Amino acid sequence: MDKLLCAIYVGIDSVRENGAVTYTSLGKHIFGEANNTRISHRVKKVQDLLDRTGIAYETPADMQHMLWWNS
Repeated sequence: MDKLLCAIYVGIDSVRENGAVTYTSLGKHIFGEANNTRISHRVKKVQDLLDRTGIAYETPADMQHMLWWNS
């Protein structure tokens, strides 16, 4: 568990049908440590990668809360 980051993906509407994937919204990757009030080195590395690739993301201060926001 010490090697995993918490993550969810929201807002994507992809559909796989007959071997093809279609979508109208790419959504957003939400990730981080359970507590991101101070961004860790490993979260920063993922943020840098996502910035370079243009993938939308958010790193909330309280990732634990974000994981359960829809419960």
